[in-house]
Amino acid sequence: MSPTAAALDLGISIADTEPEIWRDVRVPESTPLPQLHHVIQRAFGWTNSHLYMFVATDPAGDRRLFAGDEGTARELGAESAAG
Repeated sequence: MSPTAAALDLGISIADTEPEIWRDVRVPESTPLPQLHHVIQRAFGWTNSHLYMFVATDPAGDRRLFAGDEGTARELGAESAAG
């Protein structure tokens, strides 16, 4: 990441854990979802052995689902995270 590139500081936590399990990461603003998935995997020490999905709200306030692979995206009526 270049020193002048816009970055996002993300606080990521695992739902319903006690105590809370969380990580803080910084990524370039332009990080594509598949790469963000790998950042999260690495931050938690995971081995990329599960499917993944991101849920987002677009500027119009509409909910968008992004699945990690084409097959899962089609099955769930989601968009592919790969673009």
